[in-house]
Amino acid sequence: MKIEFKKRLERLSALLLILSICVWTSACARPGGGSLRSYDPNRGRQIIVNQTDQTTTVANMATETTLNSSATEDPSHMTEAEPSDPKQIQLKADESWEKPTDPDLIDLQMTMRAEIDKYFPKGDMATIGYMNLETGDVMTINGNTDIRAASAAKLLICMYIAEMIEEGKFQLDDKIKYNAALDWDGDIGEVSIGPDGAQYTVKEILRNILVYSDNGATSAICRRWDQISPNRKFEKDIDQRYQTHYENGHNLNPNEVIPILKRLYDGRNTTYDLIFNEYLSYAGNNYIANEEIWTYRFAHKTGTAFGNINDFGVVLSKHPYAYVFMTTGEIPGQIEVVSRMSKRMFQWHVKLTEGWVPEY
Repeated sequence: MKIEFKKRLERLSALLLILSICVWTSACARPGGGSLRSYDPNRGRQIIVNQTDQTTTVANMATETTLNSSATEDPSHMTEAEPSDPKQIQLKADESWEKPTDPDLIDLQMTMRAEIDKYFPKGDMATIGYMNLETGDVMTINGNTDIRAASAAKLLICMYIAEMIEEGKFQLDDKIKYNAALDWDGDIGEVSIGPDGAQYTVKEILRNILVYSDNGATSAICRRWDQISPNRKFEKDIDQRYQTHYENGHNLNPNEVIPILKRLYDGRNTTYDLIFNEYLSYAGNNYIANEEIWTYRFAHKTGTAFGNINDFGVVLSKHPYAYVFMTTGEIPGQIEVVSRMSKRMFQWHVKLTEGWVPEY
């Protein structure tokens, strides 16, 4: 009897061993290979809204969320992760962005630092920002280093105009007059190459700014903006609303831009619907042009000036993320370098969140 029981126990142990091997093999046989931790968009971190000072911070759910059965079962006990009005919430950078403790973010930071070291003779010639828009996880490199934003700042300008439209200060069919003597010149866009004194609707102006990076269109609407601004200067309005210091040399940094991209993403189907879903999807695709990213919709704005190559955007992959690349230095093939770094981040994010690795 004891011998028979022992044999059955041995058979059971062998079956369990085979089963565990099969499970392990299945887990490792995902596209892209390698052993990845299971991605949980609700793990670790989320955006916590502080209603007192209308700021948001990234908090650890393990310490901030009450871990009891009633809180788990009843969604009303959970902290609200998505603000209802993105214009009322301002995400603020903290030191964890530059010095992450999460293993995944540490891995991303090391990966992107290797890209910077490969292409740039000085590490501070490139700044990078990343935010997982599901979890709130943020990573920056040289996040507080200022670089001239160039035309990438037109994203902020158009976001603010979209907010003024919602506030009734502008209408989409309002007419804006182009003045060749006063407005910035340029050789792209319907406004810059159009006749002096021509009038365009606000909607046409927004399209020319974001799709063609039209300097004349930007200057024309900013002149009108200055007339109705309490500060009489659109740069001051931007700095006050978005907590930037754009007026000082038209400079920005990832710590400032990441919260703005979160704001854009949160309002993509409301305040910023027109600019996000229609115009930004067609803006300067050459910077991150590749078939893998094109399988997903993305919205971004690029900018180049005086050796600065910048790209701000949101990739609407299965698990969306925001990114910031700001570079300076006039190195050979700098646009292609920014493109390669962006693709490298895309590879990392998709491998983590979807379990496959795009090949280039």
